[in-house]
Amino acid sequence: DAAIEWLRRRARVDLSQVAQLGGHSIARTLRPASGAIGYALVSAVHTQVLAFESSGLLTTLTGCRAMGLLTQDGCVVGVNFTRDGDEGAEQHTLRAKHTVLATGGFASDRSPSSLLARHRPDLLSLASSNGDWATGDGVKLGERIGAATVDMERVQVHPTGFVDPASPAAATKFLCGELVRGVGAILLTPDGTRFVNEMQVPK
Repeated sequence: DAAIEWLRRRARVDLSQVAQLGGHSIARTLRPASGAIGYALVSAVHTQVLAFESSGLLTTLTGCRAMGLLTQDGCVVGVNFTRDGDEGAEQHTLRAKHTVLATGGFASDRSPSSLLARHRPDLLSLASSNGDWATGDGVKLGERIGAATVDMERVQVHPTGFVDPASPAAATKFLCGELVRGVGAILLTPDGTRFVNEMQVPK
């Protein structure tokens, strides 16, 4: 509730609509009137980031790659990183009282040594809606210093994605979200046969 209130009052995100998505038994997903929840959230939070930057309370570094976590007495005290454009492999050090890894998923890396191959090899042949950057780098940084992981096998598989007719076998697809089914879309086989209840609640 606190996060929703922050988005509404502080970030001024329109969450006026409540939608029932695929697999839901009731309408429970908050969305803006436009339906574009991803853009609404990202743009609103970005505006807040810019406000903190202009106040001097926050510095944002872009074009950087974290190379390793710094530890001292069993605690993380910062990060080593490189900057785009640096010559060679010059590393910079940033020390901090608190370090948060918020680096996204890992399903775009389908190599034999990938996190997907380790935890869900049965999914390696499926297309992904993740961008090329979703390779689990943050998870790997944590593992290198002995951090534990949980629920790594719980990889979400969406049943719907947009297929580019010019490249139907492409390994990356654009996500066709649950909202499409929630507002009435149906799933059909190539010959036009409906084969599932799109709103069925998982058991």
